[in-house]
Amino acid sequence: MESPNDLLEAMVRPFGFRCHGETQSGYYYSCGEAIFPFWLLAQFEGGKLFLYGRIRTYNLAGCRTDLHDWIGTVWAACLRVLNVNSVELVDEEGFVSSEEIYGRFLLFGQPPKGWFSIEQDKTEIQRVFSGSACAAAIVTQIWCSSGVTENDEFDYNAKSLSPQLFSAFRCRPDHRRVLFGKRSKRISYFRNCAADVSFTDFRECQAWGEVWHFFQAPIKGTFGESEDAILIRSGKIRNVIWKRTQRKIVQLIQRISPTRCDGIRLVPCDSHLIGLTSAGICSARIVSGAASYAKEFDSLRRQHVKNTQFLNQDTQFEWSPSIRPARFEEFVLDILNGIPEVCRAKAMGHCNEADGGRDIVADVRRSFLRGASYGEKDSPNQDFSIIVQCKVGRRNVGKSVVTDVHDTVDQYGVHGFLLVVYPGATRRLIEYVEAIRAKKLFWIDFWTRTELEARLRGNPNLPLRYPDIIKVVASQEIK
Repeated sequence: MESPNDLLEAMVRPFGFRCHGETQSGYYYSCGEAIFPFWLLAQFEGGKLFLYGRIRTYNLAGCRTDLHDWIGTVWAACLRVLNVNSVELVDEEGFVSSEEIYGRFLLFGQPPKGWFSIEQDKTEIQRVFSGSACAAAIVTQIWCSSGVTENDEFDYNAKSLSPQLFSAFRCRPDHRRVLFGKRSKRISYFRNCAADVSFTDFRECQAWGEVWHFFQAPIKGTFGESEDAILIRSGKIRNVIWKRTQRKIVQLIQRISPTRCDGIRLVPCDSHLIGLTSAGICSARIVSGAASYAKEFDSLRRQHVKNTQFLNQDTQFEWSPSIRPARFEEFVLDILNGIPEVCRAKAMGHCNEADGGRDIVADVRRSFLRGASYGEKDSPNQDFSIIVQCKVGRRNVGKSVVTDVHDTVDQYGVHGFLLVVYPGATRRLIEYVEAIRAKKLFWIDFWTRTELEARLRGNPNLPLRYPDIIKVVASQEIK
């Protein structure tokens, strides 16, 4: 019976990778004629494969921070441009100084988190090795063209280093948290360790022109823009490019080598924003992975709803004279799920079932509970559960059909109660809700036709799915 590592090696052999032995870190794979510091390591545990990259050089003079930096950056950029993975680059500190990048780990962030199943994730595993083989070829091309050898030295006091690098970073050569120099007389390197921003100058490397041509291909995906960031969605990969970091990298590159903005390719990964240009490669550490994307996407959605409500404030609706209760409940459920402050909402049984008056349960953000004057210590990002009860009639809904509100809230241990009535509520029902609200035992509110229409103005496509309930009849700009 073949071992998991034998299965893995057979799977990735077509991409030029071979297993070259086993260490305490796991089985290590290198790619054909690729340079020696470029590995993929495989660890097997409980039928799962944990895969990660490692960059580490040996027997070269100096701290080799420059090599570990640009090799990892090229690898990460290549995987992201090919939409294979958005990785996290983790630096291994040196023995002499914490500023030294003694080695680098490349952790696969998204779509997979580094853990794979040999049987179920064959395609994803092969994509990682295929993309890494492409990166290895690029790194080897630069390495050989630049004349890097085992006898190579990194000149910390390279007088031939472009003065533009110093002025671009706005740092003095004697600054204690600046690292700079030249390798093999062709690769200039400058790093502001305090800001964790670096630039590797490949203008004297003949192969860089071809490499730059490869990276000019745009990232495939869909793009959105919020006030603070550009959102990128490529298949299962989610990233943001923070505009502040974007400006910093573009300005830095333009100070080093006057370049138009469209001559700079920005590539995000989970831990860095990478800027590629005909002069070289720039890297800035910044959190820009799936969590940042989700947070900014939520902010963008809120902004969109507000703007849509403003643009459609004069939209008028025509309601059906006869609305079925079950259909009305579906309608309200869709409205709730389109509100940014609602995390999730789901129906709890048919409206004609004996469900204790519990039509919909929704998990909402604190910001949804407007008017609540209790629980102020709760986090604004905390989720709260509420019961949503829907009532529809030909006339305003009265108190007689809304009962046991206290018992319903207590029974299900929720934070509040929302009553949605169409077309409106009678005076007795309003007084009943206000009396409960005054006691401040739990959050309570009610929506009528007015509130429903306000929500629909922020979601103008929803009425198209419910022509048996509502139609858009007019939308005029304010004169």
